[in-house]
Amino acid sequence: MAEFLFPLKGKSLAATSLSLPLNIFPMKSQVFTMTEGSEFIPLDKLLKLCRLVNSGGEAHAFIMQGAVRLNGEIEMQKRKKIRVGDKVEFNGEQIAVQA
Repeated sequence: MAEFLFPLKGKSLAATSLSLPLNIFPMKSQVFTMTEGSEFIPLDKLLKLCRLVNSGGEAHAFIMQGAVRLNGEIEMQKRKKIRVGDKVEFNGEQIAVQA
């Protein structure tokens, strides 16, 4: 749960908290189908092919900032091998990789 602080009316330093779920906005999802005979696709290339970034350099920057998750875990390897069954999350989008 995220915690947001709001000042109480009439008191400048006092605050109360309101808990909201972090996933209040549903993720957009898409499916990426691996080409026949391919065992994997590099993470940076997947982000480019799904049009989530404009270039490989942009993909590398986002990955190194920890903005990409692979199967729920932050992924920092730019060319991580993404295989069938993996799920990548980035910028409110989820990509499911299938055969």
